[in-house]
Amino acid sequence: MGKLIVRRRNPRNSGFTLVEVVVALTLLSLVLLGLVGALRNFGQTSVRLEAQTLAADDLRLVSGLLQRTMARTSSRTWKDPSTQAVRTWFAGGPEGLVWLGHLPVRHGVGGLNHLRLFVSNTRSPSDERRYLALQLTPYAGDDSPPDWGALESLVLLDDIESLQLQYQSLGETGWLDVWDEPAVLPGFVRVMITVRGRSWPPLVVRLEQAELQPESQTVAKPAVRRK
Repeated sequence: MGKLIVRRRNPRNSGFTLVEVVVALTLLSLVLLGLVGALRNFGQTSVRLEAQTLAADDLRLVSGLLQRTMARTSSRTWKDPSTQAVRTWFAGGPEGLVWLGHLPVRHGVGGLNHLRLFVSNTRSPSDERRYLALQLTPYAGDDSPPDWGALESLVLLDDIESLQLQYQSLGETGWLDVWDEPAVLPGFVRVMITVRGRSWPPLVVRLEQAELQPESQTVAKPAVRRK
């Protein structure tokens, strides 16, 4: 009978080779890099969603405030001492607007108030950003405009890129960049705002008292005699 030969395996050859270890480490590194990238993207997505949510909240709050206060713009008039002309408190330009409006009591200064909407970059001397700001002061039968330079500003929105205001008369279709009818309110005001590269949907406000003409501006027409 032949002899049964049993070969013993060398214990030194039972481990992984250097090439196998390098390949395993490379694959593990790729997996870890993929996980880190996925976590980073998840974090960035969460930040973007949070920023979009905050922007939507800002849009809702600011739009609601402007809608309420502009819609209830008062048609009260005052006499300009320099020209003796009777005019409303409404004066609008392409990037700024002053008006006499009703504020809800929940804002702490309810009732008739002088309001000014404008773009400001004066929060600090080194700050180059632009802000959508609002100034207000109670109306007390004034006979001259407020001293806006002495009033504090309430910042409504940060990082404003542009503010565009336009005005439309009742019965008209075109929009004006400047409202130059001092004794008459416009029928509509359109507010367009761009914040951080995002243009908000235009806000169009219908002024409730636009059709009311100041009594002092009513001119009686002479009677026409029939022959």
